[in-house]
Amino acid sequence: SNVDKRSALENLNLILLCIDEIVDGG
Repeated sequence: SNVDKRSALENLNLILLCIDEIVDGG
């Protein structure tokens, strides 16, 4: 459904943000 796709994209966005923070911190 549309909601599933939206929440999946939001989760992916959070993961990418976390990775970005880790890479910047390292």
